[in-house]
Amino acid sequence: MEDRDWGRDLYSLPWFINVSENQGPGTILQIFSFNCSSYTPTPTLELLNVQPPTTFFNPPSLARWQGTYVDKVNATLDCDTPGTCFQHAASILVLDGGQPQMTTEVPVLVMVTPINEFSPACVPRTFQVQEDAVPHTLLGSVVGMDMDYPHDNIEYYTSGGPTTFAVDNLSGEVYILGPLDYEQQRLYRLTVLLIDHGQEQNPNHHRSGSCTITIKVEDVNDHAPECEPPFQELTIYAPLGRSVEVTKVSC
Repeated sequence: MEDRDWGRDLYSLPWFINVSENQGPGTILQIFSFNCSSYTPTPTLELLNVQPPTTFFNPPSLARWQGTYVDKVNATLDCDTPGTCFQHAASILVLDGGQPQMTTEVPVLVMVTPINEFSPACVPRTFQVQEDAVPHTLLGSVVGMDMDYPHDNIEYYTSGGPTTFAVDNLSGEVYILGPLDYEQQRLYRLTVLLIDHGQEQNPNHHRSGSCTITIKVEDVNDHAPECEPPFQELTIYAPLGRSVEVTKVSC
């Protein structure tokens, strides 16, 4: 008589497994241990109810009878494409070879968690502005890029540099804060710091990057000529027909 300790068509406790997206194919998710009488013919394994349909799970196989089944990642994980970072579910059905046949079904739920893998970046830019531009004039925008999902979830900050300009923390728009004077300073360089957020379960894990923007001030004819002395009153006595120097003016 066969001495089998599996119950017929019984569900085992489910496996709840977390795996980060940076784990490559072949990563061990879970080791399933089982026991059965040595008199029972070699059992078989089946993979059922795979949701969503995917090659995420390895086809089930047994390493040895009365041993272990190792479940591994069978595909590259990626949470940076919208709709791809979700949970995977399946059931492992273990069937013995006895009569009547007995089975055990093990539900498996795998949650893929995102990892902040990429640092944000931006392209250096050059803006031109006339020296008579008033404060709060918009110069342009710094465009940050981040390949982690959600994409381009970035905050912008200025890292030192002149206080004449400011960067909007959310949009990356660059504004004038103070007066400009072409005759005093014609060129500014501003370092913009980018910090990503909301791309990993750990809210305190951030990556950063930076780029430099150049601001060129353009000259405007905004000053009337000034002469010294600013005012003169003269009385001239000279014979007709002769050229006489009266005064000199410096402007």
